[in-house]
Amino acid sequence: MSSVAAPFVVSSTEARRLIAIQGGRVTDDSQWSKLIPPLIETLCGKISEASLWPKVSGPLMNLMESGDISAKDCSDMKWWIAYPVDETAEAPEGTELIELPALKCAKWTYTGPYSGLAEMWEASVNQLMDDGHLKMGKCMAEEYIDDPCKTPEDKLRTLIWIQIE
Repeated sequence: MSSVAAPFVVSSTEARRLIAIQGGRVTDDSQWSKLIPPLIETLCGKISEASLWPKVSGPLMNLMESGDISAKDCSDMKWWIAYPVDETAEAPEGTELIELPALKCAKWTYTGPYSGLAEMWEASVNQLMDDGHLKMGKCMAEEYIDDPCKTPEDKLRTLIWIQIE
């Protein structure tokens, strides 16, 4: 059984530097499970080849940018699989360095299998709209707090955040 913690709004997330690989076009939620794993494998390989693991400063992320989050339309979405890194890290060949500014966000902690994330996203956007946050920003992310190789599926924690204005 999955669970959702009540949302909380912060004045801002911290600014971050990310080493990332951009994903392909997503037209519906069923595609995420096919698109994300190969990108994670590629990104991890590039970080290993460049001996950058000591410079990784946080959990794996799926960073997304959309023109209108409230429209719940993936057609214009850009997305990246990324790791936060320290200020000395350089992007290996085939990756990019993203400077993510501090953002005002609503955050949720989801506990459960990754297959439940699409439903969580739907509920999160609906809750923001119901609470009067009709003006959402362009940026959103999933931070995978737990290692899926070491954590039972029903105990996996994912931090979800959506930029609000």
